[in-house]
Amino acid sequence: MADGHDPFATLPLNALRAIERVARTGSLRAAAETLGVTQGAVSQQIRRAELRLGKALFHRRPAGLVPTSVLAEILPDLELGFTRLASAAENLRTQPSQRLNISVAPVFAARFLTPRLSAFKQAHPQIDISLVVDGQIADLSQADLDVGIRYGKGNWPRTKSKKVCESSLVLVCSPELARKLQQSADLSAVTVIRDISTSSGWRRWAVTANLGHDFPLTFSDMFGNPSVAIEAALASAGVLLAVDLLVADLLASGALVDPFKVRAASDEHYWLVNAEGRSQSTALRTFARWLQLEAKLCLEGLPANVA
Repeated sequence: MADGHDPFATLPLNALRAIERVARTGSLRAAAETLGVTQGAVSQQIRRAELRLGKALFHRRPAGLVPTSVLAEILPDLELGFTRLASAAENLRTQPSQRLNISVAPVFAARFLTPRLSAFKQAHPQIDISLVVDGQIADLSQADLDVGIRYGKGNWPRTKSKKVCESSLVLVCSPELARKLQQSADLSAVTVIRDISTSSGWRRWAVTANLGHDFPLTFSDMFGNPSVAIEAALASAGVLLAVDLLVADLLASGALVDPFKVRAASDEHYWLVNAEGRSQSTALRTFARWLQLEAKLCLEGLPANVA
């Protein structure tokens, strides 16, 4: 700096990193695991920082460590700073290679993304795609993750989101089961497969299909994994309310059918999600445009009326 002052003289970068990780996880052990050091080393960093500052940074509680008001006030800036440092370090590491590490849920990877990646590679051979497939929501501030694809309302903390497409909810079942469904009232005689990701949309779909709020339905046990719910529908285990993008290919192939041609608008959609403060590479912008176009083309074969 121009005045010769070292901003890390009082608190070294490693100490700030330990403080940020403990504040995020609430645990010395979890912070140590993510930093690749011992729990004792993290504890020592925290104690030294508090001594140098002359103030407590954490409340010690039985359930873990909770930031004091002093730390809570500057924590967003601290998190943003480390996200930007991680992004800069990753850019230095990967240049001039164009590689994208994408966090994605198993159902989206299997039912939409993976079958289309070969086409992306043919169109953009200079970009290497690496999928991190995990049912848990990944921490997108990690240096080795460029972007995540998530389903929801687009308002995750400390992130920026770009919508992939407008989603709707469609009722699907096997062709065999569809023969028993001549009208929407016949749904009372079949099993409804409950997918945790769309279970809250059943009331909206029922109203859209003119069934009313209190139409009797026989629900199965809850499927926590949408992939398993789709497999159950393919096996004629019942009807399934699904996100249109996940079943569009199965509808096009005839493996599943939409017996009533009713689509209900959803308040949740698929998003491309970045950690706040992370710059977007040319490769990521290229992938985002391609993904949005592929989603649009995929949904063009479905009935256009969404209520």
